[in-house]
Amino acid sequence: MCQWKTLIRAVGTRVSGRRILTFDLARGFAILVMVFVHVLILYGTPALNNSAPARILVALGIPTGSAPPFMFAMGAALALSGMSTREGIRRGLRLVSLGLALNLLRGIPFALHFRHGTVPPGTVASYVPTSLAAALWTVDILPFAGLAVMLASLLAPRLPRPGHWLILSAGIALGSPFLWGLQSGWIPLDHLLDLLWGTGSHVIFPLFPWCAYVLLGRAVGSWLAAGAEQTALFRRGGWAGIGLVLVGGAMAITAPDFNLGSFSRSGPGAVVAISGAVLLWMMGCHWLVTRLPSNWASGLLRYWGQRSAPMYCTHWIILSWALLAIGYRQHGWPVITALAALALGATHLVMRVWDLRQSARVHRPAQQPG
Repeated sequence: MCQWKTLIRAVGTRVSGRRILTFDLARGFAILVMVFVHVLILYGTPALNNSAPARILVALGIPTGSAPPFMFAMGAALALSGMSTREGIRRGLRLVSLGLALNLLRGIPFALHFRHGTVPPGTVASYVPTSLAAALWTVDILPFAGLAVMLASLLAPRLPRPGHWLILSAGIALGSPFLWGLQSGWIPLDHLLDLLWGTGSHVIFPLFPWCAYVLLGRAVGSWLAAGAEQTALFRRGGWAGIGLVLVGGAMAITAPDFNLGSFSRSGPGAVVAISGAVLLWMMGCHWLVTRLPSNWASGLLRYWGQRSAPMYCTHWIILSWALLAIGYRQHGWPVITALAALALGATHLVMRVWDLRQSARVHRPAQQPG
């Protein structure tokens, strides 16, 4: 249980005791999109996943409901937390450990499916683990986040200015393709290099280029920690984001193979464009927070955003174990929509029960000495 608290603290964003609601709203919306996309990937037929609507949904979800906005917000939280290097290392190790535990919990149903031959032939996506061993060592978002936290914590004393983080983020975005697949020939070291820039299908989130989003968020968080006015900062970020989208798009047009890459190993043009889209999305979320009245929908999204890490783990466990009853990649849009709503509702219910238990524990009267 203590690891859930660690995760919440790892991604929680506060300034002088106040949460930055923009990040909460952005993460909450990301939870909404992420659950729908994961249901589509796991339960939608191959034809459905290859359809134009599905591809558009996944593409639009990358800067709003995929890893980039989560990693951006985590980088900002690191800057705002004021944690020491030692605290950052410990937190990163906990994230890696929790990621391995999640890999095991969701890997068991996958392993059972493949062992008993209940997966239709030709339907297995390249990134889906086909054995428990493959699932356990998958470098998903939590192991990556742990590595990114440790890297940022080690660099923090040496990069005192926000501009330093921007330069490093740009350098990683532009230079990562030259590192992919680089190996030493010594197996123990090569396993470590896989975590940094491996090209195997089990490395879904290599540190390079994905930490570019963390470092970009670290720069924005540094400005916020220094007292920058939020509306002005998010507005400037949005305008810069438009420029980055245009530059990244131009890079992709001139050399698409190099500048686009794949989801796991996005090329320089894609990283630049996605970074710009994330900044633009954050400006939009800030506008929603400051201009629109609070209601149940925005409150629900902020609630999910404040619990994004445990919701991430919970929804994956629910979706993975439900495979045994529902079946892998066998359903169309009506079933996918219903399953996404059920998965989101079940995840929310788990969070509410968790909150109630925590509240009861906090308010439990102390036992009187006999």
